[in-house]
Amino acid sequence: VGIGLIVADLFLPIPAAPIMAAMGNLYGTLVGGIIATVGSMLAGLLAYGLSRWLGMKAARFMASDSELDDLQRFFDSWGAAGIIASRALPVVPEVMTILAGLANMHFGRFMLALTLGSVPIGFVFAWLGETAGASSSLFMVLTLIPALAWCVYVVLASRRRRTKRMG
Repeated sequence: VGIGLIVADLFLPIPAAPIMAAMGNLYGTLVGGIIATVGSMLAGLLAYGLSRWLGMKAARFMASDSELDDLQRFFDSWGAAGIIASRALPVVPEVMTILAGLANMHFGRFMLALTLGSVPIGFVFAWLGETAGASSSLFMVLTLIPALAWCVYVVLASRRRRTKRMG
C-alpha cells in the first residue's frame, strides 16, 4: 500500500514524504526505508517511461509552454544533480523525472541519479517516521509540513496559471 501511494503521487495529490515517514513509523527504518525507496524509484521510472512514450503532448497537458521552458532550462542546467536533489521536495521529483524522459536522458545515467536521490531520502524519511513514532505531535509535524508545502505549491501554481491566462 505504501509503495502504491508513493507511486500514486504522480497522478494524485498525495505527498510522498508523509507516506515515507509513515512507513518508517509502521515498519522501522530498515523496512520502511526499503519500502520508501522502492516507491520513489518506481514513481521515477514510471514518470520517465511515460514521458518517453507519450512525449511533449502529455507534458503540455500538465504544464504551459512557458512553464515547460522554465523547467527545461532548470533541467538543462542541473540534469542528474537536479534529479538527485529533487527527490526531497514536493512535486519537483515528478517534474524532473518527466523532463529526463522528454530530454531522452540516457537510461543508465537516469537510474544512477534516481537511485542516488531516492535511497537517502527514503531512509531519512523512514528514520524520521520511526523516531517520531513515540511522539505523535512530532510525527504530525513531519507529515504536515511536506503536505502543507505541497498545498502552498498547488495554490501558487494555480494562481500563476490564472494570472497568465488573464494577462
